[in-house]
Amino acid sequence: MENKELLNEEKYQKTNKGLFFAGLGLIILGVIIFIVMFVPKILSSSKVNTEQLKQKLEELKPQLESRYNELKAKGVTESWDYKDKEGYEMEQINNALDPSLSTCESISTYSDHETTHEYCKIKAQIHDAESSFSNGRIMFSLVPALMVLMPCLAIGSMLILTSKRRNITAYYMQQTMPVAQEGMEKMAPTLGKVGATVAKEMAPVYGEIAKEIGKGIKEGIKDEDSKCPECGRDIKKDAKFCDNCGKKM
Repeated sequence: MENKELLNEEKYQKTNKGLFFAGLGLIILGVIIFIVMFVPKILSSSKVNTEQLKQKLEELKPQLESRYNELKAKGVTESWDYKDKEGYEMEQINNALDPSLSTCESISTYSDHETTHEYCKIKAQIHDAESSFSNGRIMFSLVPALMVLMPCLAIGSMLILTSKRRNITAYYMQQTMPVAQEGMEKMAPTLGKVGATVAKEMAPVYGEIAKEIGKGIKEGIKDEDSKCPECGRDIKKDAKFCDNCGKKM
């Protein structure tokens, strides 16, 4: 038959294990979610090697310059009208090679020249990797990851501490009891002297109090003797007979 007692050691140990593993599981879950949400952002950011990208740009640059000179030799002039394909391509190549522009991905949308597309794509990657905006995006992705991790750590730690409360209390008592005992042993002589001094000084007072109490008791007894035990009539203290009923005193 199941033991329904609340103060049961077996139930206590079972509940403690449940709290401990629940807290531990919650902490592990929070750490896993944090890793899944945040670590890939760091890894993807660290994979961007700007030096290699810059080297790739230098390799593509002669191809763009050659294409630009080719179009120029044909008498093509730069144009912002995307319908004028060759003129628009010249305009895009010129902007792509412009060192004052950090990115050119947006202006290469209508270009049919693959080298221009690749050049602008790499230029945009370098811009993102070197800009503070990239770091800002990483920090921004950290916020939701922390919003999941922190509650898991807090609740999980609380459950584990609750399951270990008895052990913590026992440890605390083991640490404090020797100190308290040593303190009492050192204080005992002083407390004994103080107690003896107080007792000595209060002895006369206690004596007077005891005398007053004894006097009151004696007078009470005498007051009781001034009544007749037979009829309860008041009589003189030194009377030999009751004046009312004649009882011999």
